Amino acid sequence: MRVLTAALACLVLCLLPNAALAQQQEEGALLVIMDVSGSMDEGDGAGGTRIEGARAAATDLVEAVPEGTQIGLRVYGDEYGGSNREQGCQDTRLAVPIGPVESTGTDITSQIEDATPTGFTPIGFSLQQAAGDFTDQSNRSVVLVSDGEDTCGDPPACEVAEQLTQDGIEVRVDTIGLAIEDNQEAQDELTCIAETTGGSYVEAADAEELTERLSRVSTRAIEGWSAEGQDVDGGPIITDATAVEPGTTYLDDVVPGEARWYSFPVQEGEDVTVTLSEDGTVAYGCCLELNVTEPDQESRIGFENGYTDGVPKIYRTGTLDEGARASGDHYLSVVLDDDGEQALQYQLELQIEGDPSTTEPPTTDADEETTPNGADDAQSTEAGDDGAKEGQASSEGGADGGNGLLLTLVIVLGVAVAALGVAVIYLLRQSQRRSP
Repeated sequence: MRVLTAALACLVLCLLPNAALAQQQEEGALLVIMDVSGSMDEGDGAGGTRIEGARAAATDLVEAVPEGTQIGLRVYGDEYGGSNREQGCQDTRLAVPIGPVESTGTDITSQIEDATPTGFTPIGFSLQQAAGDFTDQSNRSVVLVSDGEDTCGDPPACEVAEQLTQDGIEVRVDTIGLAIEDNQEAQDELTCIAETTGGSYVEAADAEELTERLSRVSTRAIEGWSAEGQDVDGGPIITDATAVEPGTTYLDDVVPGEARWYSFPVQEGEDVTVTLSEDGTVAYGCCLELNVTEPDQESRIGFENGYTDGVPKIYRTGTLDEGARASGDHYLSVVLDDDGEQALQYQLELQIEGDPSTTEPPTTDADEETTPNGADDAQSTEAGDDGAKEGQASSEGGADGGNGLLLTLVIVLGVAVAALGVAVIYLLRQSQRRSP
C-alpha cells in the first residue's frame, strides 16, 4: 500500500508545471488518468487491494501539490460491468475537470473513494478522450496509472499517443504500472506510450528503485528543469572520447552538426543503459541520436533517436537483452543534426548492471578419462619415477663414457712416448757405429 501511495504521489509531483518553461509557455495543467477496472480489486502485494492503494495515493496527492496547481481526474472501467465489449471499451469519464487543486482536490479524493473496480481497461480510448480535457494550456501533462494492458485494443494505446503528437497536441504522458512485473505486454505498452510523448515509465513493484529514481525527478520538476550535474566535455571523435562513470549525472551540450563521445568499461554480459534528458526548449528538427558502440569502435549495439516537439524529452538506449557481447571500453555518442541554430544542453546518466559472463576452459579427452581409486595419480607418479630413473641411468652412462675416453687417451700417449724412446735409442746406436 505504501509503495503504491508513494509511487503515485511522487510521479505526479514530477509532472508539476515546469518553472524553467513557464517563462516561455503558459501555465501548465496536469490530468491524472486512473485505472478502476475489475483487476484493481486484486491484491497489491502489501496486504491490501490495488484500489485501496490508489485511494490512499490520491489523498496524499492533493495534499502534496502546491496551491494553484491545475489538476483534474479521468477514470476508466468503473461504470460498466457487463460483457458487451463495445460498451465496456467506452467506459471512461472526466470525473473531475482540471482546475486549481484548492477546488478540485476534495472532488478527486471522493471520486476515487467512491469508484468501484468493475469493467474493461480502455487505455487507448481514454487517452483519446483526454486530449479534449485540457483548455488552452500549452504545457500539458498526463499521468496514467494502470495495473495491466489495454483489454480493448481499439484504438491501440500507443498509436493514440503517436497520433496526439502528430496532431500537434503538446502533451507529455508519464505512465506507472501497478504490480505488473510479470506482465510484459503491459510493460511494453506503457513504455511505448511514455516514450512516444517524451514521458517516463516506472513500476511500483520495486519500492527502492522507484523511490531512488522519482525522488530526483520530482525535485527537479518542482523546482523546474535546471542544469544540474557534473560538467563534462565529451570528445569530438571516438578516439578522443571522455571517460565517464556509472551512477553519476553529467551535464554537457552539443551544437548542431557535431557529436560528443564518451567511454566507459564494460564486462561481457553486463547490461548498459544510457539516459539522456533535455527540457524541450531547443528546436533541433530530426534528429538527436544516441549510439552505443563496442570496443572495436565499429559495431553498434544500442541506438535511439528522436525529434523535438516542444516538451521535455527522455531518451534511453543500451545493450541488447543478453548484455554486452565483449569486454572492454564501450563508447557512447550524442549526435545533433545540423537542422538547428542553438546548442542543446542535456543531462546524461549511465547505468551498468548484471553479472559479467564467465568462460570455463574447454575440457579435453584426457580430462574426461578417469581411473578408479586414484589410479591416474599413481600412474602419473610411476611415470615420473621412471623418467627420473632413466635420467639417472643416462647420467651414470655419461660418467662411464667419460672415464673410458680418458683411459684411452692415457694409453695412446703412453704408446707414443714408448715409441719415441725406442726411436731415440736406435738413432744413438747408429751414430756410434759410424764413428772411426
